[in-house]
Amino acid sequence: MNVFVGGYTGYSNTTGQLNTFLGYATGSSNTTGRVNTFLGGYAGESNTTGIQNTYVGYQAGRATTTGNTNTMLGYQAGSNVTTGNNNIIIGPKSGTAVTDGSDNVLLGYNSQTEDGLQNAIAIGANSQVTTSNALILGNKVNVGIGSSAPTNRLQLVSESPHTSGLKLTNLTAGSPNALSTDQFLTVTDQGEVVKARYKLRINNIREWSDQVFSPTYPLRSLVSVASYIAQYCHLPNVPSAE
Repeated sequence: MNVFVGGYTGYSNTTGQLNTFLGYATGSSNTTGRVNTFLGGYAGESNTTGIQNTYVGYQAGRATTTGNTNTMLGYQAGSNVTTGNNNIIIGPKSGTAVTDGSDNVLLGYNSQTEDGLQNAIAIGANSQVTTSNALILGNKVNVGIGSSAPTNRLQLVSESPHTSGLKLTNLTAGSPNALSTDQFLTVTDQGEVVKARYKLRINNIREWSDQVFSPTYPLRSLVSVASYIAQYCHLPNVPSAE
């Protein structure tokens, strides 16, 4: 049982079953495709044997011929996709630049991907993903995690004060050094991550002044110094590096 409503809708259907086509020339090339839902003028117009597709909107999924289990919603959404499978394309003119690709997700006006990609995700108006197995969030937008008003490309707000909310599972204090440098990352008073150089800070200059030439300096014997070093691993009156 099929439901075809509109001029030339389901025109070429032969053995296709359980299809619902509504709109002018909607699903007009369908022959054996089944369990498809096409709503809107020219939606799924070129589908022949594709199954379990849902196209809603003028020219949505128009060029798809044998693609299966695709969902395309919006004006011209995925209108040039021909053979891709398992794609979710939602938004006016989204996915119009791609003809082939599978398991991709495009959400937002004019969100795009390139041909032949797999598992590529672009979210947001005018967003674009150009490599497989990748996630793109927006087009020149700031991303907030735990924040409703991010002011940087990525802004994390943890639940507890004085914690970053960021965890590197495979990079810890016990990981081997990849290189030696005096540059490192730190945070500003506003919490922004910046590159800095190591600076040695001395709380009190007297801590590092040995004053051995002072007439009142209590000079230890070599035996006493050796004993002190053996016990504390640093010279007397010199702050420990620890």
